[in-house]
Amino acid sequence: LMTPVSQHLESPEIPGRFTPPNATKTSHPEVRARCKAAALGVNYGMGEQSLAARLGESRSGARELLEKHRSVYRTFWRWANSNVDHAMLTNVQMTVFGWPVHTSSDPNPRSARNFPMQGNGAEMLRLACCLATEAGLQICAPVHDAILLEASTRDMPKHLASLREFMAQASRIVLDGFEVHTDAKVVHAPKRYMDEGGEVMWARVMGLLAEVEASPAKCRRRPLETVADAHPVGYSSVAKEEEDPLSPAGTVGGT
Repeated sequence: LMTPVSQHLESPEIPGRFTPPNATKTSHPEVRARCKAAALGVNYGMGEQSLAARLGESRSGARELLEKHRSVYRTFWRWANSNVDHAMLTNVQMTVFGWPVHTSSDPNPRSARNFPMQGNGAEMLRLACCLATEAGLQICAPVHDAILLEASTRDMPKHLASLREFMAQASRIVLDGFEVHTDAKVVHAPKRYMDEGGEVMWARVMGLLAEVEASPAKCRRRPLETVADAHPVGYSSVAKEEEDPLSPAGTVGGT
């Protein structure tokens, strides 16, 4: 599973406030998760009240962090604000390859701020999938900001290196030469890749399947609403591998 390298513990506002200076996503996973949600939210216009709730900070502390963020990342804020202004004035935004989105009569500034990241991230992922498929790699599916690759244990190192290069190439094309770095996770069959956020969903789905297989006639007679009420689920995504001992699933790249 190949994903972009995250810098959410490396912002100058964070060390000494939430973590020691040498913190990593392995040493402080819960703190990183909170900081990641906060950092992404701030990029898309999160205010001080929501930021305080995400980080467990006081409102004044969140306000101070926002002020520091705007001071440290002045270029980003000028760019983000100009995107919102352009969307409000022209009623249209486009990705670098020309895919447009038209604003409504009641435009949402946060959506306008979010569009360049989401839209051009999708462009990178789509281009990387095209490059990898045309090179003969076995791409199973994109997974949010990543790509799931299937290969034999023997071929995985070579195919993984190729996919990472295609991700880098796609980012350079979309971002005018800037390269987005990636990392990767390889899972060997019969194990399967499992995102922490998808474990509950996976367990519920497998439970429902076991129930159907144990008593198919009974399950066919149950109304869909009854099944849904008995097993309320939230949305999550899970990537599954082939049950082939020579075939680990593996790669994802995103932005």
